[in-house]
Amino acid sequence: MDSVKASLFVASSGFYSHDTGSHTMEHILNRVNVSYLPCSIKTFVLIKLQLPFPEYEEEGYLDVYAPDGKIDMNSSLFPIKNYRPQYMFPGGDTSIQVNYPIVQEGNYIYKMCIHGQVIAEYPLYIGLDRNE
Repeated sequence: MDSVKASLFVASSGFYSHDTGSHTMEHILNRVNVSYLPCSIKTFVLIKLQLPFPEYEEEGYLDVYAPDGKIDMNSSLFPIKNYRPQYMFPGGDTSIQVNYPIVQEGNYIYKMCIHGQVIAEYPLYIGLDRNE
């Protein structure tokens, strides 16, 4: 049996429109410069899921790991299930606003998990603004 496939995208802002059933993202991020440490940042995360079959149902969560390897943020559980019509590949999209503390420069890793298994990752470098 195939497994769940996922893609993560991290942006500076975004929203979900119930009217159109679509997500909008602004400024996809690879790096964030901050003026001082410690601080906190807010990001918008889009999670795209492809499921192995239409009846698949589980719960997933998103963790953000700091450069030292410790969990900096852990989301609450959210449903993983098919939201698409029968003629499309089973899956769905979900989004979450993520706020977390920054105490050091480095690579922060967003990890989408189901039952402790990482199914997608997204790196984000956070550094001090040195007018580079």
